[in-house]
Amino acid sequence: MRPGSLMVLALLAPTLIAPPVFAQSVLTRDNGAKVGDNQNSQTAGADGPTLLQDVQLIQKLQRF
Repeated sequence: MRPGSLMVLALLAPTLIAPPVFAQSVLTRDNGAKVGDNQNSQTAGADGPTLLQDVQLIQKLQRF
């Protein structure tokens, strides 16, 4: 190992260990839009069927 490579490794070590900046704590859809509510679905009335216009539910089921 060359003496200079040890110095480069010492300088890069903090960036290799640091958490990624792009880590998200918010859920997003496939198009990048934020998900407001991940636990409820759109229905037709209080006890009605689930609507197919609920994009979040459809994308969630695609990934299941």
